[in-house]
Amino acid sequence: MSTRKFTEMVDRKHGVVNADITTERTGSVYYSAANFAKVIGILITGSVADTKKATVQLLQAKDASGTDAKNLGAAVEVVASGAQNLVVTQEADAADMDKANGFTYAGIKVSSDNAAAVIGAAAILLSEPRYAPV
Repeated sequence: MSTRKFTEMVDRKHGVVNADITTERTGSVYYSAANFAKVIGILITGSVADTKKATVQLLQAKDASGTDAKNLGAAVEVVASGAQNLVVTQEADAADMDKANGFTYAGIKVSSDNAAAVIGAAAILLSEPRYAPV
């Protein structure tokens, strides 16, 4: 069993802060994943109607401003069963990033197909660091 604290194994970054995700939202900052093995996107929503979904798509880019951003892995969708709050996660290996072409930054895109507004907040976790995050 590891004696390391969770906070020593991940670097927490904000993605999308309390926004209506019925309009697709992309985080305004991309974070360097160069020293991490995993990239995890997490979305927590307010109430989503029965049979409607929330989606997380991790992105990769060439710099912190999101230059040439493109998908990292396949999007993950969770469908509501009855009106409910949803938690949606997507995990990707940093090794799958297109590093040969300069893609070393990670970002997140979130959305919902709900008819009414859905407030959601998203975060990015960079895990399995080569060095303890500061």
